Amino acid sequence: MIYELHHDESKVDGYWHGMLLVPMTRKDVLLEYLDEARHNSGYMEPIGFKKVRKRDRIFSCADAWIQVAVASLRYRAKVEPMPVYLGAKDRSNLQLFREIIGAKIILFRERDTLTEMKGHSDFGSKVETTLRMGMKGGMHYLGSDDEPIHIESIHLDGYEHYHRRINKERLTGRVKGLRDSLGTPRRVSIREKLGHILCLRHLAP
Repeated sequence: MIYELHHDESKVDGYWHGMLLVPMTRKDVLLEYLDEARHNSGYMEPIGFKKVRKRDRIFSCADAWIQVAVASLRYRAKVEPMPVYLGAKDRSNLQLFREIIGAKIILFRERDTLTEMKGHSDFGSKVETTLRMGMKGGMHYLGSDDEPIHIESIHLDGYEHYHRRINKERLTGRVKGLRDSLGTPRRVSIREKLGHILCLRHLAP
């Protein structure tokens, strides 16, 4: 299976890498749900958790997106459809999420918030190194000979945080030791976005 990897980070109780792997063949279906949540909630601006302070339109949209993201992790048709909130004014109005997206999520935490890492030229290189570690470990754990993982593109917002472009060689060129069934992300495209918004923000076409 070919995936897009969408990354965001958090500095709450450590340095966290969050990676959402979205199957390329199911991306459009996921986008339809996210778009419906935006229109139902009436919120069309970028979404950032720091902006969610009360139960308003951005709260409804962010809540709906999170529920859709969780539902998108279902990968077996035999599992019961998941009721999800899609941003309607009536919060009891839930819809059954019947689609099988088969997304995967990787969480990697560096407990010392990167402060103890030595031998790196800048903060960005520490982030790239630990992101690579988390990506490789997650691909090993989630991939298999029957369900291989091949990453075609990686979406980041590094330019905003590190004031430079992502070092592609450090992030993907040094990934070694993957099983044959896993696609080493050596030829992936790195797409950087500006604006700190929810991880799923990069799923725009």
